[in-house]
Amino acid sequence: MSVSMKRFLILFAVLGLATACASLSTWKDPKAQLQKRQHFYVESELADGHDLHVAIATELRAMGYNATSGYLTMMPKDTDTLVSFQSRWTWDFTTYLIELDLQMRDPKTGRIVATVSYHRPGLGGTSTEDLIKRVLTEIMGAKKSTP
Repeated sequence: MSVSMKRFLILFAVLGLATACASLSTWKDPKAQLQKRQHFYVESELADGHDLHVAIATELRAMGYNATSGYLTMMPKDTDTLVSFQSRWTWDFTTYLIELDLQMRDPKTGRIVATVSYHRPGLGGTSTEDLIKRVLTEIMGAKKSTP
């Protein structure tokens, strides 16, 4: 086997390891009935410099839900689902979202009613908006039907 062929195989193996698959995991309380909830409030993450709370609320509205976002102290009294999240970003020639953990809670009790975690090990070509849409569709199901 030639030296150039060995180098090609090593490079191919390294690229294969670097482009590992994304993972998505969810948990929902069977009694939560997320699609029947009316008012979602997305809490702003203090370290978030990318306005993800706005993007998450925007996607929830696109799915047919009433959703607003901001600091916890600004949460409306009629909120029936508090959405909080943690994000992790990385840089590889461009800054991109590598991990998103999202929790939905009952705002009165603080009890978690649903969680979703998405992790992609490398730049996968998915935009932040598409990633948020995928995560919310996974936890909420299809777009809310209008009565």
